Amino acid sequence: MKKLLLILLCLPMIGFGQFTDDFSDGDFTNNPTWIGDNIRFEVDTNFSLHLNDTAASTSSLVTQSQAIINGEWIFSVRLDFSPSTNNFAKVYLASDMVDLSGPLNGIYVKIGGQGGSIDDISLYTQTGTNSNEIIDGVAGLVSNNPDISVKATRDAIGNWELFLDTNGVFFTQGTALDSSILSSEYFGVYCKYTITRSDKFWFDDFSVSGFAASWDCDLTTGCYESGTGQGLYSSLAACNAACAITPTWDCVNGNCQDPGTGNGTYSSLAACQTVCNSTGINDYKTTAKKVENIIDILGRETTFRRNTPLFYIYDDGTVEKRIVIE
Repeated sequence: MKKLLLILLCLPMIGFGQFTDDFSDGDFTNNPTWIGDNIRFEVDTNFSLHLNDTAASTSSLVTQSQAIINGEWIFSVRLDFSPSTNNFAKVYLASDMVDLSGPLNGIYVKIGGQGGSIDDISLYTQTGTNSNEIIDGVAGLVSNNPDISVKATRDAIGNWELFLDTNGVFFTQGTALDSSILSSEYFGVYCKYTITRSDKFWFDDFSVSGFAASWDCDLTTGCYESGTGQGLYSSLAACNAACAITPTWDCVNGNCQDPGTGNGTYSSLAACQTVCNSTGINDYKTTAKKVENIIDILGRETTFRRNTPLFYIYDDGTVEKRIVIE
C-alpha cells in the first residue's frame, strides 16, 4: 500500500515569492517590510535605500521572498568608493535566515571584495558559513565607484545566469548549473565596511519574481520538484514522508515476499505467513471442488449407485469417472 497524504496546507504561498520596491514611498518599513539593522539604514532624498552608519561594521536588511524556481532578480547598486576586501556588498537572492552575517543556506551576488583592479560581480552559493563561487564575472568591471544594475535568472532545474548593466544594457557575466539551494525565505542586502565607507552604499529598484520550490509525489519514482510553484508539498522532507512506500507482502511459492511496490496482498508479514505457511489440509479445504451433477454412461442424471460406472461433474468444469464395487 502506497502512502500518499494530500496536505493542501503545504501549498506554497506564491504571493511571498515576488515583490518590487523603488522606495518611492519614502521608507522601507512597509510594502514590503524590511527588517534587520534598521537603525543603520534610511531612504534618502533621492528615494534610494542608503546605508547611514558612523562606524566600521557589517549591516543587513531582509524582506520576505520565497522566489527560487523560474526566478528573476533585478536591482541597482551604487558604491561611492573603490571596493576592497574590507568594503563590499552582497545581495542575497535567497536566504533561509534573517541574519545575513551568520550561518545560512542561500545564494548571493557579491559586488567587489577582491581588491585592486580585479573587482567584479560574482554569484555564490552559501551553506552554513561556507561559500562557493558558481559564476565568476568579468574582472575589473566594478573596480572604481560602481554604479550598476544587476540581473540574475534561474530556471526550473537550476540553470543560473548573471547579467551586469553599466550603461543601460544588460550583458552576461556567465552561466552555471546549480540546484544546491532549493528554498528561500528572505531576499536581502549585506554591507561590509570600514568607518570611511560607512555611509557610501546605495540600493534601489528591486524587482523579484518567481515561485517557491514545491514538490509532487510520483508513486513509482518518488518526489520531484514541480517547477511550477504549485506542488502539493512545500518541502522535500514533507513530500518524502508522504510518498514513502509502506512494506507489503505477497505469498509466492509458499514464501512471503515484499514486491517493493506497496501493492502487496498483505499489509503485515504475520498476516502473510498465516496464510502462506498453512498446512496442506487447509490448502485442500480452501480449494475443494463441489459436485454439481452425476450422470450414467447414457448421459442421464442419476444418484449414487454401487457396481455401476458413473460420471461426476464438478463446479470447476472437470469430470471424474467412478465405480464403487461391492
